[in-house]
Amino acid sequence: MHIKAMKLSNALLSMVFCAFICLPETTVATDSAVDLVNSAIDRAKQYQEQIALPEQTNREGESAAGKAFEKFQSQAFQDKIAAEKERIENTLFRPFSSQPSAAATDGKICPDGWPATERLILFISSSMPLSVLRTYVKNIDTLDDPNVVMVLKGFVSGMQTVRPTLDFLEQLMVRERNCRLSEGKPCDVYDANIQIDPLLFSQFGIQQVPAVAYVRNVKMIDARQSMALEGNLSQEIDAVVVYGDASLEYSLERIFDETGSPRIKKAVQTLRGDFYAQ
Repeated sequence: MHIKAMKLSNALLSMVFCAFICLPETTVATDSAVDLVNSAIDRAKQYQEQIALPEQTNREGESAAGKAFEKFQSQAFQDKIAAEKERIENTLFRPFSSQPSAAATDGKICPDGWPATERLILFISSSMPLSVLRTYVKNIDTLDDPNVVMVLKGFVSGMQTVRPTLDFLEQLMVRERNCRLSEGKPCDVYDANIQIDPLLFSQFGIQQVPAVAYVRNVKMIDARQSMALEGNLSQEIDAVVVYGDASLEYSLERIFDETGSPRIKKAVQTLRGDFYAQ
């Protein structure tokens, strides 16, 4: 038999949930943990129609994958997944970040004035200096908009375990660097939206980071899914991407020079603290 894309997709789901199931019961779960699980589920489902495997496959590999798929489909494993997800959700105490509003649909305006048809995307990597990343997080907290996001290409150290990713997010999101949410401390955190979406990197051809993309004319069929998912955009988008290890303010100034966007101008003024400038 040939392992189809759907089976590969379910294998990814199995890997993600196994990572959480293997965490000790004393682990301090957060909204970001659940967000990562849900994000991985959504991504795996999205990719299942886009992944094509070679026709010539290793029989032993097929057999192992088939057994893993059968285990994933079993009622016992599904019950374990449901129980673990419920445990994570029931032990939340505060979020690392805010997710973009799925209710923001075509024609609606976000609470702070940004239209749902615009996005500001900051592409990052865990290999970047922590001090630089924390500054970006602080900037996004200042801009305070669900359509301003930071995006990672994938999980830190791969999908075998989510612990490195959660540790990385913790280092970015806590306002006091020495505070540790994972130790059960009541840490104050920045309000910034960080996503994992390799499709966005491909959509905009991002080969190096940091990169900042200002996207307009975004009309999504399903706002809960990735903007880069094939078939999820109802019209062609207009995007400007700038590269360079510079401040977010400087990158936005470059974007404003090219687009003249009043939205970007306001964002620059906000980062400068010039809230009343016209």
